[in-house]
Amino acid sequence: MKKLFSILFALGFMQLNAADIVVACKFKDTPKELLVTTDGRYFKYHYGIKNDWDLVFSNSLDEIRRNSTEKWEGFGRYIWAKFVMINNGVMFEFSQAVDRMTDEHEMFLTLTLTDIKTDKILTSKECDLSRHFVSDFGEFGL
Repeated sequence: MKKLFSILFALGFMQLNAADIVVACKFKDTPKELLVTTDGRYFKYHYGIKNDWDLVFSNSLDEIRRNSTEKWEGFGRYIWAKFVMINNGVMFEFSQAVDRMTDEHEMFLTLTLTDIKTDKILTSKECDLSRHFVSDFGEFGL
């Protein structure tokens, strides 16, 4: 099953200034993009217009593993993976899923921002998979 999971999500690593792309997507309602890269030790979050980012921050892979405690248990309609980054009291949760019960195997990638103190969801955005999508964070054991 792990091999199937890797195949479903492995759209390949591409080089970006010697950093691997973990997540890259565009949204339907804005020209802004989401990009998460890694050098193998840190994940770097970028949001905004490419090369003129509104927000950039980093978390170590160890921090991400500590904060990303939910794991797919191997059953259910969706094969999914999640990881969490934290910045200034806000949790950035990245979730990807594939519907394994349909012939199309529809994929989803969602970013949800939650205020850690109040546990209130600030926003949730789904990537527009028809425009651009790369995700391979299952390779990091998350």
